[in-house]
Amino acid sequence: MDNKPDSNLSNPKEKLQNPPGSVGGDQNIVGGDVGVGGNVGSGSVTADYIVGGDLTFNGKMSGEKTEFAETMIRLRDLIIQAYKNGELPEKVARKTLANLKETAELVTKEEKPPKSKIIQKLQYVADVLDAAVDMISSQGNIASVLVRAAPIAALLIKIATRIF
Repeated sequence: MDNKPDSNLSNPKEKLQNPPGSVGGDQNIVGGDVGVGGNVGSGSVTADYIVGGDLTFNGKMSGEKTEFAETMIRLRDLIIQAYKNGELPEKVARKTLANLKETAELVTKEEKPPKSKIIQKLQYVADVLDAAVDMISSQGNIASVLVRAAPIAALLIKIATRIF
């Protein structure tokens, strides 16, 4: 009976220690990509300047706001072209352009623009463009300019949700 193996595999006298770099406590091991200034787990990331690509985060996101403004200008130009091509009625084109102008004013005049208003105005523009494409397509015509403008409106909404 003395030949039985010991069922207690660990020696109670040995103290188990976590290997270096283990997960837990104040350490987190992350595999894969983490965005610029990203934080995984509890805590926060603070710095005077965190640089990533053409962006410098110090209360400002100049690269994305520039992209947003340039994209709005591109969309405005496409809406004007769609009106000239007869793809948008004048009243609809004017109201859509007015919403874009109001969005630009919100972004430029306020230090912390109201995200919900910006999204609401851009969503209106996107909905109008989608409806116009559907209307023209149902009549058997091709809305060549509006087909290019609708995805740009959706892109603006995506950018706005990220930067405001």
